[in-house]
Amino acid sequence: MTLTDLFPPLAGKRYHALDGLRGLAALLIFNTHFLAQYADRNYFLEPDSLPWHMARTLHSGLVGVDIFFMLSGLLTYLSIVHKRPTAPAFVWTRYRRLLPVILAVGIPALCFGVGSVSTRQIIDNIFFLKLFPETTFVNPVSWALTYEMYFYLLALVWFILLGRVPFFRGTKPFLVLCALLLANVVFLRRFGVYCDVRFLGFFYGIGIGMLLTGEGGRRVIARAPWRAWPVCLAGILGCSFLWGYAPTQRAIFTGWWWNFAFYTALDLAIAGLLVCLLAMEAAGRRSIWGATPMRLLGIVSYSLFMSHAPWGLPLGRALSVSDASGFGSLVWVYGVSLATCLALATFLFAFLERPYFTRRP
Repeated sequence: MTLTDLFPPLAGKRYHALDGLRGLAALLIFNTHFLAQYADRNYFLEPDSLPWHMARTLHSGLVGVDIFFMLSGLLTYLSIVHKRPTAPAFVWTRYRRLLPVILAVGIPALCFGVGSVSTRQIIDNIFFLKLFPETTFVNPVSWALTYEMYFYLLALVWFILLGRVPFFRGTKPFLVLCALLLANVVFLRRFGVYCDVRFLGFFYGIGIGMLLTGEGGRRVIARAPWRAWPVCLAGILGCSFLWGYAPTQRAIFTGWWWNFAFYTALDLAIAGLLVCLLAMEAAGRRSIWGATPMRLLGIVSYSLFMSHAPWGLPLGRALSVSDASGFGSLVWVYGVSLATCLALATFLFAFLERPYFTRRP
């Protein structure tokens, strides 16, 4: 079996660099949950030293979720434009893509991870619509899927159902929708996830997707300074540093406008990196982003995202024989844990995700 047999997306018509970006996002999120295990021991480093701040920045890798949000906005919009699905087909395709891994990871956690399970908790842990306020997610990363599901709901209504009406088509109506969502985020702050500034990341992705579907927009992206991608990546890592630096972290968590400014700056850095990578692809350039290891990491990123916290990390620590007792052994446990999580993600992809890529029309 070749790599393209095991990983069909490698042979598909995809933006290779975006696979690499997805791989980076998954790695950042893995770092967050791995290093959280050792935060109370300062990662076995001297507090406030340069290595400690570097570890703290890697620990702040939840910005990877925002990368996923923007990529989801971009790729979902492109899928709707190119395939023009019906509403039932769109819903079926989304859940067919997500549910196998959700069930494989979530059902054992529901059976063994909680004392009692209610029907409401099962529904919320499978469909992630958070219909019942009293329920809890058994997988700590599941909150991000709630954002994803409500984005799909909004995309279904706006681009598929209302998209049949000429009045709602095109850029101007979309900008009106963006203005309404922004007003809700800034002033009303209602309607669940729709009032979170992080939800706007999906709309940055849609905006980039709209550029890609128009000849003029593609020319704009093709002329973008793709060599600036290290600057945009530095901006993302800089936001990670600010998120983990105690004084700015307090401001981000306690001051609403600081929170808004932080995630707006982060989204702009992510959008800039996205445009640079698309411009790089348009210019026929190849880089580490499109290299096979990064692409493979991106291809299994969904299974890695879903399985690393509840299953991969505990198994990795068990396979490490002993827990970390110093920075050197922490590096060892990190390597074993990452290898374990990647092996588990590859297994889940091969048996649960791969059929989606090989059977779809």
